[in-house]
Amino acid sequence: MLTVFVEVGKTASTTVHKTFRDTIEATGSFCIIDFANDPKPCFGSAIVFGVPFGACSALAPGSRCQYLTTLREPGNRTVSEYNYFCRACSEGGKLCNANTGCPKTSFMQWARDHSEQFTQHFSPPLWPPTVQWMEHQDAEHTAYYYQYAHGFPDRPTVNDRDYERALSVLSGNGPTPMLTIKTEELDVDGWERIEEYVGAPGLDLRSHEEVVLHGRPKRDDYEPTEEELKEVREVIDAYDSRLYQAIPSHGRVPGPAR
Repeated sequence: MLTVFVEVGKTASTTVHKTFRDTIEATGSFCIIDFANDPKPCFGSAIVFGVPFGACSALAPGSRCQYLTTLREPGNRTVSEYNYFCRACSEGGKLCNANTGCPKTSFMQWARDHSEQFTQHFSPPLWPPTVQWMEHQDAEHTAYYYQYAHGFPDRPTVNDRDYERALSVLSGNGPTPMLTIKTEELDVDGWERIEEYVGAPGLDLRSHEEVVLHGRPKRDDYEPTEEELKEVREVIDAYDSRLYQAIPSHGRVPGPAR
């Protein structure tokens, strides 16, 4: 069984990636295919990083493939994303350009320009809608981040149908199996549920967990007001907030930070 990990920005996806890599390097158990870092072949079950949502459909008919992803409370995710990608121009400033206006763009403008990430990402067939829509000239950016940086040009505004599609996919009721772990649940039972899902119970990801904080100073981070967060959660990312609440929780999950 291949498990494709679908990365969503600022949802602890880097933590999951590094924890798997460190666990496998330390124990020699299981197998990882990392397309961003010298991918090596695996024989038997494996987890795959560095390929997009939709990769399972590219495999030969009859191939066993499933998805794994992480979601974070949308308001907190948007704040983290804004401070990291826009205000701090992290990762080489890949989202700081004339299209985004970063690092000068305000928090609320950023939120409006990059809204409903969960719903957009997981509402097939609208992601990706066409090959032409994905085309770009900058080889340094993946198609996802290129579209992300340019405000998803020509992407229709998400609607109720998109929400229902995304909910079906993230709940594991789509055509391909999916396990969705809330970031806030990793410290509850998330690592153990991931182990069971990928077919490696006892892998002991928890003891190798390494939270990736990216090591940047946060003294200049923007802290939104309660009114701004309320608008993000209830208006700008309303569908994402509904998705986050609708995905079943396991154990006790902290509520949104204020």
